[in-house]
Amino acid sequence: MDLTSERGGLLRAAAAVIVLAEALALAVAGGVFMVRAMGESGAADLSVAIGVMALAMGAILAWAGTALVRGRTWPRGLVITWQLLQIAAGWALLEWSVAGGIAVMAAGAAGAAALFADARAGLASQD
Repeated sequence: MDLTSERGGLLRAAAAVIVLAEALALAVAGGVFMVRAMGESGAADLSVAIGVMALAMGAILAWAGTALVRGRTWPRGLVITWQLLQIAAGWALLEWSVAGGIAVMAAGAAGAAALFADARAGLASQD
């Protein structure tokens, strides 16, 4: 294995760790919203909807993250799209929590950068 393909594998692994951490965070948030829905009377429908969406996206990201761990390249488009949406959400989150917004944008940028670099390393190894 040459240096370029080793670096690509490390970048993909780093992206997979970021994506799996995001999947875990979404699963926890989804669980919190589902538990919150059990105790609320007025906004229970909204809490359930947000919880279901967070759990579904967490499951999709976990699926994509495990595929990245296995060395697959197909989840790159899905994950990069998620990272870009996450950066936009982090920007909006800045109004409510500066530290939270910066953390969300940093995770999104790091994941996207790792996957872009992995794709570039993959192209370089084909030459």
